Amino acid sequence: MLATLLVLFCRITLGLVFSISAISKIFKMQPFVKAVVNFEILPNRLARFAAYLFVIGEFLTAILLGMGCLTIGFSLVSLLLLVFSSALVVALWRKMRISCNCFGPTQTIISVYDLWRNGGFVICAIVGLIALERSSTQQDLIIWDVMLVTFSAVIFVTIWTNLNDIAWLLQQSNQNKQ
Repeated sequence: MLATLLVLFCRITLGLVFSISAISKIFKMQPFVKAVVNFEILPNRLARFAAYLFVIGEFLTAILLGMGCLTIGFSLVSLLLLVFSSALVVALWRKMRISCNCFGPTQTIISVYDLWRNGGFVICAIVGLIALERSSTQQDLIIWDVMLVTFSAVIFVTIWTNLNDIAWLLQQSNQNKQ
């Protein structure tokens, strides 16, 4: 039963993250394209293409998770997040002060907390894959189980996607105390 609940949690969590990310970009695509270009990893033409490809990948991931193609969905989550994280590592190593616009247009500068956020979601995908092997597809979840797991996933996504801002607030609070 626990494995089935873990699969559901990971599925909902990552489905939400990638849905929110893709939808927030599709309506404001230009800031995301500009963010990918600003990473200066690819030539401009390829960076623009990569930005659109990333959004398509995010939509595809959300659809796969929603349709129950979990092995492919969790694997694609890991792949996309590792690519995103690699770009973040390069930009942080270069000490670039840029925004990633991962969840829509923002002025928030990338930080190591973005890597922690991505790492947490990669772990979620890996846990989902492991739990998927151990779960019984024949177990019926009652509505309360689904509601509790969904509520927990929404809370987790809300906190974890805002890790950078939460860390900044805590640092500001700590500086004000001194």
